[in-house]
Formats: sequence, structure tokens, C-alpha cells
Amino acid sequence: MYTSLLNVKQAISVERKLIDYLKTYIDHESERLQDVKRFYAKVSDLHTELYKGPATAMANPLVAFTLIKRLHSEWLNVVHSNEAQENTQGWLSAFFTDTSGDKRKPSVRGRLQNNLPVS
Repeated sequence: MYTSLLNVKQAISVERKLIDYLKTYIDHESERLQDVKRFYAKVSDLHTELYKGPATAMANPLVAFTLIKRLHSEWLNVVHSNEAQENTQGWLSAFFTDTSGDKRKPSVRGRLQNNLPVS
């Protein structure tokens, strides 16, 4: 396969941008993972201290209320994280769209398709 130096230079540029976007994505996901770890520690501590016996937890209405609240909101935020979706969408849109406003200029995806062989 013959590839001109210009195509190789363009491919290097595309990969450099991809690496930058991937680094940003990893940083954002690392921050989100720290939030998940804090949530785990909080819930884990609650189960260690408050829920030693079911009678203790059931006797206190405040504990029962916080349990129901946590199950209906906080756990849903962990499972269906908007932040995770935003990080993924941000990475994909940054990489696969052209933000320069020049419609004649192909997107990074187009440049990748032009530079990489399709099997």
C-alpha cells in the first residue's frame, strides 16, 4: 500500500487529537469514579454502623427515610449517571465532529476514513 507523506502527516495529526480527547475523557471519568468511591464508602459505613441489626434500623424513622431516599435517588444516579453519559458524548462529539465551522473541511472521522484502509 502506497501512502503519501501528506497522508501520514494527516494521520499523525488525527491520532494526536484522538490522544488529547482520550486523555480528557479519562480525566473526567476518573473524577466520576472518585464520586462513586465516596458514595460506596458512605453506604458501606452506614451498613457497618446503622444496620447491624434490622430492629435498630426499623425503630428509627429517620434511618428508614434516608434508606428509601437513597434507594430512589442516589442509587439511580450511580446506575444511570448523567455525568458518565455527558463524558462519553463529549468525547465522541469532540472527536467525530468538526468544530471549526468550515463545512468544506472534513471531520476527524472523515480524515480517519480517508487515511485508514477499510477491510
